[in-house]
Amino acid sequence: MKQHPNITGLILAGGQSRRMGTNKALLEVNGQTLVERAIERLHPQVTQLLVSTNVPLELPANIPQLADTLDDAGPLAGVFTGLLWLQKRQRKCSQQRQRQHKQRHQVPPASAWLLTVAVDTPLFPQDLPQQLWEHASTNRDRLKIIAACSGKREHPTFALWHTDLIPALSEYLVEKQQRRLMTFIGQQSHRYVDFSTAQAHLESVGLGAGDPFDNINDPPALLRLAKRLQCERPLTQPVKVPV
Repeated sequence: MKQHPNITGLILAGGQSRRMGTNKALLEVNGQTLVERAIERLHPQVTQLLVSTNVPLELPANIPQLADTLDDAGPLAGVFTGLLWLQKRQRKCSQQRQRQHKQRHQVPPASAWLLTVAVDTPLFPQDLPQQLWEHASTNRDRLKIIAACSGKREHPTFALWHTDLIPALSEYLVEKQQRRLMTFIGQQSHRYVDFSTAQAHLESVGLGAGDPFDNINDPPALLRLAKRLQCERPLTQPVKVPV
C-alpha cells in the first residue's frame, strides 16, 4: 500500500502589508477575516494547523501561533520558524516512541513535511497537500521543496518543505543575510506542480475565471473577492486528507 505522511499546515500571516496599510490577516470579506477563511479552507487538509504571525490573533487555543525567530526576513522567516517547530515535534514523538517501545503504534511518527499557504490567497485549491504530494512522486525521496505553479506563474509560498532544509535555511538567512524566496528554492532540490486545472474547480463552484492563487494586494482586489465569494458553492464531496 502506498504510504503518505501526515502533513502539518502553516498559514503565513506575518507580512507587513504595506500596500494595504493594515494587517491582511484581519481584513474582512463577507463577515469573515482572511485568516479565518484560510483556517477554514486548510484545516480539513492537514493533521496539524499552525499560524505564522508577529501580532497575536484571536484564534482557537488548539492552533499554535508562531512569531518569526528572525526580523524582516519575509516569508522565509515564517517557513524557518515552522520547520523548527516541526523538528521539535519530531524529536518529542521520537522520545515518546522510545519510552513506549512495546506499544510503538500508539505514538505515530511526526511528519518531516510542512505545508505553507499565504493568508492573502483565500481561493487556494481545497486538495493542495494531496495534489502536491501525488503529482511530485518521482524522486520524492530526494526532493526538499515541492511548490505550486499555475501556467507560467510560480507560487512558492504554497509548498511542501522538508525539515532537512533547516541547516541550509539557517545559513541563508542568518549567515548570508539573504531574503529572496525564489533564490533559496533554486538552490535546493525542488519541483513545481502545475495547478492550472484547478481553475476548472473554481468555475464548478461558481467562482468564475481567475487563478486559484490570486492574492489580495489592494482594496479593489478585496472587493472583487467579496463578489466572487458570494457565488461560491460548497464541495460536493469532502477532501481526502493524506494519512
